[in-house]
Amino acid sequence: GTIGGAIVNNAGAHGGDMSQLIADVVVLEPGGVELYTSADLKFDYRTSMLKSRKDRRFLVLLATFIMQPDAPDAIQERMNEYNVYRKRTQPQGASLGSIFKNPPGDTAGRLIEAAGLKGYHIGAAEVSPVHANFFINHNGSQGCAQDYYDLVQHVRETVYQQTGVELEPEIEFVGAW
Repeated sequence: GTIGGAIVNNAGAHGGDMSQLIADVVVLEPGGVELYTSADLKFDYRTSMLKSRKDRRFLVLLATFIMQPDAPDAIQERMNEYNVYRKRTQPQGASLGSIFKNPPGDTAGRLIEAAGLKGYHIGAAEVSPVHANFFINHNGSQGCAQDYYDLVQHVRETVYQQTGVELEPEIEFVGAW
């Protein structure tokens, strides 16, 4: 990922997200350069004012982060803990990251797993057997965009049919589908 993408999507993990870290951003717009404060960005769960814009004709040039000082050893220890957690709970290697936003009061991964979709694949795109909210390349093959799009739609439909919960994608498909 990129810093710009993380800001636009209000990326997060371990109970935190970008909204807690951003003071302001400088954005290149068609009409020039604009400065937006964190309040201007109207951050919400996995979204921001920038993501909700229809034109999407901008580029995040600069971000000012609000950082909390801590001892280097303490920072390193947290980083190590996060890495161990990720290695234990997420697929290793190439993936699309989290596919769906977590619905209120539940997790997308739990719903997908409960629907019996862990390991399910369409073409070369597969629901990870390690964490159901991650999609990976089936058997190390190269998945094409259509396989992933079809898998996302199948998972959404199956989970909705079984639970009544409509999963909202965290990823974006660009172009005509």
